[in-house]
Order: sequence, then C-alpha cells, then structure tokens
Amino acid sequence: MSVRRITPGRPRTKPAEERRADLLDAAEAVFAERGVDAARIDEITERAGVAIGTFYLHFSSKRDIMLAVQSRFVDRLVKRQHAAVRKLPADDWTGRVDAWLGDAVHA
Repeated sequence: MSVRRITPGRPRTKPAEERRADLLDAAEAVFAERGVDAARIDEITERAGVAIGTFYLHFSSKRDIMLAVQSRFVDRLVKRQHAAVRKLPADDWTGRVDAWLGDAVHA
C-alpha cells in the first residue's frame, strides 16, 4: 500500500473561487475565439485545466457560464468607470461624462 504525502501548508486543489475564475477566464477566451454558439464546454474545461465535473459544480450549462462572463464584464466595467469619474472634481460634469464614455469605449 502506498502512502500519499501532502506537502504541509500547500492545498491539494485550488479554492472554489479560483476554479470558478479559471473557468470564467477560459470561457471568455473561447467565446472570443470561436463565438458562443461554436464554443464547447470541453474546450472551456480543457483551457481552464479542470475536469468537466468541476464545470458542473459551478455552472449548469454553457448559457449559464456565458451569463456569468457577461455579468463579470459589466461589474468590471462599472468599477472602472466609477474609478475614472471619481478622479475628477464633483462639479466637472463634462469631464466626468467624457471619462465615463471614454472608459466604456476603451473597454
């Protein structure tokens, strides 16, 4: 019988949040390269370096992960826009709108 050694202080797997982020990153890349319709779940999991079962621990379908990618994009966009606008004086409405639109176009 072999004894499995685990290095102390080092987890055997990534935390669930990191696996989910890996899947979202992979899905975003696959969707950008192939389009949502042509993308396959096995491509996403291969790119993320996880088993298909891990995908289904986090998402119920390709549509589900696509909506999560979309939601993450919007959350990041809003955070960047708020940061860009906060740098300007409160009474500089023209500058604030310009910063907000500029960030949206850049994204």
